Amino acid sequence: MLAPAVRPTFAVCCLFAACAGPVALPTAPLAEAPNAYVIRVAAWPPGHPVAAGLAAEAPDAAPWRAMAVWWREALRQSAHLRLDDFGTPADRLELAVDPVARTATATWRQGSATTLLAACDIRDGDVPAAIDRLARAARAAVGDDSPAAVPCAAGTSARHEVVDACADALSLLRDGGFASARSILRDGRRRDARAPWLLEPLAACEAALGDAAAAVRLCDEALAERQRLLPTTRHRLQRTRLLAQAALTPDDAARCDAELLALAVADRAARAFDPEPLRSAATAHALRGEFTAALPLLDELLAHDPQAASARHLAGCARLALGEPATAADHFAAIGGRLPTSVTLLPHATALFDAGRRAECRALVDRAVEEAASERSPFEVDARQMRAALLLADGDDSGLRAELRAILGWFVARPATLAARAGEFVAEAALLGERGDFAEVDRLLDLAAVTATGPMLATATDDLRRAAAAGELAEWRPPTPDRTLRLRGPWHPPMRGPEWMAAQPR
Repeated sequence: MLAPAVRPTFAVCCLFAACAGPVALPTAPLAEAPNAYVIRVAAWPPGHPVAAGLAAEAPDAAPWRAMAVWWREALRQSAHLRLDDFGTPADRLELAVDPVARTATATWRQGSATTLLAACDIRDGDVPAAIDRLARAARAAVGDDSPAAVPCAAGTSARHEVVDACADALSLLRDGGFASARSILRDGRRRDARAPWLLEPLAACEAALGDAAAAVRLCDEALAERQRLLPTTRHRLQRTRLLAQAALTPDDAARCDAELLALAVADRAARAFDPEPLRSAATAHALRGEFTAALPLLDELLAHDPQAASARHLAGCARLALGEPATAADHFAAIGGRLPTSVTLLPHATALFDAGRRAECRALVDRAVEEAASERSPFEVDARQMRAALLLADGDDSGLRAELRAILGWFVARPATLAARAGEFVAEAALLGERGDFAEVDRLLDLAAVTATGPMLATATDDLRRAAAAGELAEWRPPTPDRTLRLRGPWHPPMRGPEWMAAQPR
């Protein structure tokens, strides 16, 4: 006979037997109305904040963690309530599962007071189906009759180990662990290859790590699984696709930004209390340079989730563009390490520079150069260009020449990057020559000439040498760029070259 302590664990393993095999997801939508016996116990107003989770006695172990996710995602389909994952709302909807009795209950907890809202049997070990029934009944009991058309297992995964792993990856993403999250999500994809709930954060990882083409492909693959798309997942996928497409084809950026704003407006009308359309609206306004419109939306997002890195990053960019560099710098400091440095370094350094905090700015850029060099990251050259800009602004001629030599050597060692960014190479070579080090420029131009990029640079190299002989190198420096802040990410920062810092007001 099983010991009492072992029985619940053994029972839950039996209960989940149906969820452990090959994925077989329902294709028919859920019935929109709960069972007729549901009694309304409250009438929560539209937008009422509510937390969701398991009852206190549930262990923090698989497969209970997956139950918590299914429960939240079943409730999140509401267009009436605002599910609050990060605050401490007064009301909480709790799920309890008894694997021995094969029953599940939904309870409304308000402080120490509890109200049983619904109970059901778990038929044939199908825990997700029981959760769907309870979620509909619980929502109806508090006055929410909005439909929930996607079963929670279809919207996430019927395999509890996939749900658990994906939830871990989402936590890593919030802390900036993009590479680790991507590894977990790729592994989960082997178990449930077509799950949009998994493909969406994987696409976000690929975009954040610089592979916009992979992000677009993953979004298209996930969006094709229409019967498995939870409303929030569908919106996130569409947003990620538009942002990745703009990164992939910069000429499409304005169109993508306009489409993102239209998507946000339409989905906010349908789901007024879902934070994702609000986030998309704020992002679209910021990318379009409409910072006055973006800022109140970002403040609203941060009021509900102060740790939201993307919202805080955009709020920092908006404050910077609106002439509040000190506040902007505080926003960027608060998300240190939780977004890729390639996204945050330029606006953060600009904010510190504009706020007169030169030492902090230099320390930030030095750290970025060291980290990128140790990781052999292609972002190293961008960070070095920012450091050269600081040295130029500070009048440190010796330091500037050393940094420019390092930048030009970096390009020469990477012919493919040199071909893509030949204009920067020539402008920075001219700046080094203007600073009296044309012998080194001449040497690096000879090295570049024997690379695959050499023929493409031949004309510019000859012209540069003639300009040096005539003392006209200053004319080769690019004009001071437009200082209007652009937010299109690491792909097209407002300026890469050393003139960036020199153009800033003192």
